[in-house]
Amino acid sequence: MALTEIDQYKFGLKSYLTMYFGSVEMNSSKDFTTFFFYNAAPVKLEIPNIEIERCRVAHKIPEAIKNICK
Repeated sequence: MALTEIDQYKFGLKSYLTMYFGSVEMNSSKDFTTFFFYNAAPVKLEIPNIEIERCRVAHKIPEAIKNICK
């Protein structure tokens, strides 16, 4: 089964977070994609899929991810 473009983009975001935080888990539902990782304490970062799609089309990283990786 081939991954869709949006799925490929989500795995790219997971890889980006992995560079900063090591182990990252990702769960995706119909409306949200959630990333779990540790940044001194457990962090749950939930991003609406509509936001992820908008950023994918614009070739940008979602603001929530950029802010946490500062």
